[in-house]
Amino acid sequence: MTKHINQLFFNRTLVVFMLLAVWFIGAMSLRYFYHQQVSGYKNPINEQINQRVGMLSVLQAELIDKEFSFVGANLRQLGAMSIEAPQQVAAYAERLKNLNPTIWQLYVADS
Repeated sequence: MTKHINQLFFNRTLVVFMLLAVWFIGAMSLRYFYHQQVSGYKNPINEQINQRVGMLSVLQAELIDKEFSFVGANLRQLGAMSIEAPQQVAAYAERLKNLNPTIWQLYVADS
């Protein structure tokens, strides 16, 4: 009788151990497939973000270059006017204030 009880206990322990092993393997498989799916979505999204950041930085550089070239052209024109007709510099800078406030700030700072 005790042999039968010991064998039954051994069988229950073996079954519980097997169920725990199957559960653990299943949980690890789900975790692995979940991480595969997440990384599958993350990689294209990160590539798109990097591409958009790159395009945005190029556009910002072009915009800054365009703005500085406009300011530089206006400053060159103001410099040429200050030599040729100094009385018109203030009026021209006042008109440029509407187009580009930076010119007016530079003119006021220079005064």
